[in-house]
Amino acid sequence: MPSLQRVAPPGGSARGIPGRAALRPGARGGLVARAAGRVCAGLAADHRPARAPSCGRRAADRPAADARARRRPHRPARLHLRRRGRWVCRWRGRRAGAAVRYGAAPRPLPRGPRARGARDAGGDRPVTGAPAISVIVPAYGRPEGLRRLLAAIARCEVPIGGLEVIVVDDGSTLPLAPERPDGLAVQVIRQANAGPSAARNTGARAASGALLAFTDDDCEPDPAWLVTLAAATAEHPEAMVGGRSVCGLRGNAWAEASQALEDVVYSRANADAERATFLASKNLAIPAEGFAACGGFDESFRWSEDRELCARWLADGGTIVYEPGAVVRHRNPGTAGIFWRQHLGYGRGAWRFHRRPGAPALRPDLRDYAAFAAEPLRGPRRAGVPRGVILALVVLSQLASVVGYALAGRGPEARR
Repeated sequence: MPSLQRVAPPGGSARGIPGRAALRPGARGGLVARAAGRVCAGLAADHRPARAPSCGRRAADRPAADARARRRPHRPARLHLRRRGRWVCRWRGRRAGAAVRYGAAPRPLPRGPRARGARDAGGDRPVTGAPAISVIVPAYGRPEGLRRLLAAIARCEVPIGGLEVIVVDDGSTLPLAPERPDGLAVQVIRQANAGPSAARNTGARAASGALLAFTDDDCEPDPAWLVTLAAATAEHPEAMVGGRSVCGLRGNAWAEASQALEDVVYSRANADAERATFLASKNLAIPAEGFAACGGFDESFRWSEDRELCARWLADGGTIVYEPGAVVRHRNPGTAGIFWRQHLGYGRGAWRFHRRPGAPALRPDLRDYAAFAAEPLRGPRRAGVPRGVILALVVLSQLASVVGYALAGRGPEARR
């Protein structure tokens, strides 16, 4: 198995980093933290501008030099570190036949607040330094959920290189002023309400980390969440990587039904973990360079923006990797009103998704509905909630999605 080597900076010497076997997500303790941190941390200076990553062609279209590389599919990969306003990771060396991004200029993210010198909403200090990981949180009107999230992130193991947390207050009626846990660098940016896609893009523009990790203000990540995502990214350096969620409101019928639906979607979309097709935006990590190259989240989507991003990422030749060891606890909708609005929104998102240029026509797959119906009836009851109740709520969720699809495009969408 090829090892990774660090290219020597001008006037300096190269230093080795652990091989890929040492970075597998199953590793434990400080080894994972050290290895993942070294992959993302910038330790060498090369002030030449980095070439922009791009999309479209495959290895067969590249010049003759790359053809020679394909005849040596197991040559060691090399990690090039370049600086362009912040440390970023550039990877060279691929296995034969792998899809590559080559040739076209990246689509820029929509304009917004600049990262350099950006100030938090309190205006008390500029954000400085270049951490390994930037955790980006879109937030809207849930101060208690945000407090729980920040406390959970503060308990996470952190790869060497550190992390920053960027909270984007998406126009909450009462501006969010979260308490910052000791030792956790938190920047709060406030913007007019534009939806979670726009909030995530705003956070990405302000981020300094080489790896962007996304989660939501109704989630609580497990302590190993960050190091597991970082280690999976080290194993698959150009991939979009994400984990799974578990129900954070155990015993609540509405929340358990939503989790049952998500479990079915993940089991069907991610049966092959290294060729996954869907990851939810509440548990997702993307190299900052790749995120900028693909254009970020589509801000016209207030719902199903993660579905659109995953489809576009795959269409551009990217890879999605599912890492079930990266876990967040999601406080799914716990009331009838929130449950209905959420699945109504999914229907609206599906309508917008299928109206994209070149999008596939909507063809409901009866196997999906069969899987949705079978999930509540399989195995033990979910935290004491009767199977019949879960099944009834699954049916209700699909009805809400159909109504949302039918009503989409008629008037403005609700804030979220």
